[in-house]
Amino acid sequence: MSRTKGDSLFAITTAIFTFVIMLAAYKWRKPETMTPGAPQQFRKITDTLIISIILCLWIGLALATNLEVIVVPPVFALIFELFHTEKFNWRLIPSRLAVLTLTAIFSVGVFHLLSGSIIWVGLINVLITLILCVLFKTPVPIAFGVSLMPLIVPAWGSWAFPVGVFVTTGVLMSLSAAYRQLRNKQGIQQQFLNRDKINHESKPPRLAAFSHDHLKASHSCGLWLLSNILITCMHQIRTIVELRKEDIDYGMESSIPRERRDYNDALLLF
Repeated sequence: MSRTKGDSLFAITTAIFTFVIMLAAYKWRKPETMTPGAPQQFRKITDTLIISIILCLWIGLALATNLEVIVVPPVFALIFELFHTEKFNWRLIPSRLAVLTLTAIFSVGVFHLLSGSIIWVGLINVLITLILCVLFKTPVPIAFGVSLMPLIVPAWGSWAFPVGVFVTTGVLMSLSAAYRQLRNKQGIQQQFLNRDKINHESKPPRLAAFSHDHLKASHSCGLWLLSNILITCMHQIRTIVELRKEDIDYGMESSIPRERRDYNDALLLF
């Protein structure tokens, strides 16, 4: 009976804690500072469905094996966002994994050293988390939630908790990076296909326009050439007619007797 009551308390506490963290992250977001690859601008229903199923299976695995230490609600919230982040890749994992794992180690250590003072444990853990984020130059807001988890459930206050954080964060981040890499490759291939399709569809109009203009230019050039040929032929015919006329006049003149021509010349001189 106590075991069932403990499981119910653990499930309720986990659900409430996860909801509070995700609600705080949603309220504190700044839409005006979002980058083009931000999850809020890239989120798809398919990705949300897939990561929801993965997180449910992970929680089911923890309950089936009685490993409460691998149920880390702040890490789930982080994975949910990273799974939707377009530019998330393998290089971003080590720094975040180190911050979360060290935070879990120090939080458990402080919890055991100052077990009688909840307030001091919380303040010191938050301060240590802030220092770790500054040292690794990686702001991980959910690390503050991880630092306070030993104060909520006894299972999270054991030395197995840092191991659970390391395993949960490493496995789920690796799945997110692999999925993001696969989707990005598919996106690049789709972009190439769309570009080829657009180029293929845009070629016939361009060829048609080119052919139409070419035909117009060829038609104008043909008319110009034909007119030049006609003008040249008319000039040639006119020249031939004039030459023929001169030959006729010369022939008629040569047929007149010489005495007559001398008489005519004498009249002209007179």
